[in-house]
Amino acid sequence: MAPEPFPSRDPESTPHPDDRSNVTSSTPSPTLLPGTPPAADEARGRQMEREVSLTEFAERIGTALGATMKKARDTQSRIRVVGGQAREQASDRASGLARSVKDRFSNFRQDAAQATSQAKETAREKIIDFNQKARRRVYDARDRAETVRKEYPIQTMLGIAAASFVIGFALRLWRSNRG
Repeated sequence: MAPEPFPSRDPESTPHPDDRSNVTSSTPSPTLLPGTPPAADEARGRQMEREVSLTEFAERIGTALGATMKKARDTQSRIRVVGGQAREQASDRASGLARSVKDRFSNFRQDAAQATSQAKETAREKIIDFNQKARRRVYDARDRAETVRKEYPIQTMLGIAAASFVIGFALRLWRSNRG
């Protein structure tokens, strides 16, 4: 009998490469090379299982990191949106207050202008009324003086003389006391 080119295997101890009944679905079946000892095949299978579990672990870590980064970006964008909304609300409130102050100042100015205008008009009316009354009184006084002069000429002359005498006497007393 000729020597076998490959060492023989015990069919019960080593699974056949096409036999997938005892291999889990998550681990790929190791490629069994013809002529490799069963221990090498087992080591290669374990190494492949470790590589698969490391790959799965790396995938889980990557997925978790990706989800965390997405949440961080979402949070950052929410913060920007909330910050922008807060800025807009503050700006709107400040604008509203500025408008309110401006409106109140404008109303105050209009009220002041209206009150000033009314005061001017009232003062003008009173001045006109006072001038009319003063002119009327002066006219009446002149008219009475003219009437008295025409109706009572001698009494008028005597009244003027008496007033002149009293004024002269008062001036003489004042001069003598002065110095």
